[in-house]
Amino acid sequence: MQPWHLTTSSTTRHALFPSEAHRTRAIHTIARVAGSTLVLFCIVDDHAHVVVLCDRAQAGRLARALKLSLGPIAAVPLNPVHIKPINGRNHMQEVYRYILQQPTHHGLSGHPALWSGSCFPDLIGARWVPGMRLRIGDVLPRIGPGDACVGVGLSRRRIEQMPLDAIRAVGAKRLVSAAAMAGAADPALKGKRAETSRARRVACILARQAGIPLSEMSWALDIHAGSARKLAGSTVEPQALAATRTALALEESVHAATPLALPQATRNAHRLYRSR
Repeated sequence: MQPWHLTTSSTTRHALFPSEAHRTRAIHTIARVAGSTLVLFCIVDDHAHVVVLCDRAQAGRLARALKLSLGPIAAVPLNPVHIKPINGRNHMQEVYRYILQQPTHHGLSGHPALWSGSCFPDLIGARWVPGMRLRIGDVLPRIGPGDACVGVGLSRRRIEQMPLDAIRAVGAKRLVSAAAMAGAADPALKGKRAETSRARRVACILARQAGIPLSEMSWALDIHAGSARKLAGSTVEPQALAATRTALALEESVHAATPLALPQATRNAHRLYRSR
């Protein structure tokens, strides 16, 4: 087995997944299709990158499956998936940096650590998608969460889960937003999709644990107070709770960070990788 870099783009060069709802559905689709082969991914504006670990035949099957599965979600038609081998550790390190720096490289709005189409939150435990396990340790065993943070312009210091008293201080609205981000759910948290229902439960459970009044949660979620109480008394996977607390801490780290600029060395690295 070896890593393979799969890339697809829109036929018109318009945005493939222009909204958060588009991108979150694409993330769940990538996780489902790539399964245990998934190493890294990033969805930017008019294209998407997926790195998988498998043999060449399976890489071809995954490329076809990704096009078929992402096509109905995309806002515009997809080009065929391009398959490129990743040869050796140095090449894999280049791809790792290249994937993490995609939001900055393409000038996308906001800090790259908070770009919903990036796998960065998954690498540091700030997002949990059922069935997703990024196999970065199998191809770069010395790489850790601190390296991912450096890759998006943050301090190497590990981002820990936000304490409950700090969650109480940030309030209901930010908790709801973090629960949506950490579950790869549509930020509006409307509808009956599994990730949406899970994010609502996470937000209410953490609110109860942190001492945020459930009346505030019913307002933030635009649901009845009785529904908020019911959600707060339900159960959810511990990983979803931990990811939301880490997502809140990530937001704090980003707010405290100095503005990120793409250095000349990074631009050169992108040109070098693209020329391979």
